[in-house]
Amino acid sequence: MALRAGLAEVRTHPLMRQAELGTALADLASGTLTLPEPDGRELVALATGGSPAACLGLPAGTDRPTQAREADRLAARWRVIENTARQRVTRRHARAARELYEALYFLD
Repeated sequence: MALRAGLAEVRTHPLMRQAELGTALADLASGTLTLPEPDGRELVALATGGSPAACLGLPAGTDRPTQAREADRLAARWRVIENTARQRVTRRHARAARELYEALYFLD
């Protein structure tokens, strides 16, 4: 059981969720996914950021409460995109982005 619980934790880790956005970047680069600014810029930062602050578009050293507030704001914004997008590919990638923002919100 301990191994199974450990694997479940790994699956929900923000880095694993970040890896899922690789297909979003490929779709963005190919034109399959079209996003207005700042959405495209936010998605690139989220997918390529090397730290939680970078993923959120914040400067290095930003305190954790500020990161949590920004993650909450962005999760809410991407939830709207997820729920209102006309294209299925946009909804799918918006859901992945929202889930990563939510994971960053709950990060210790």
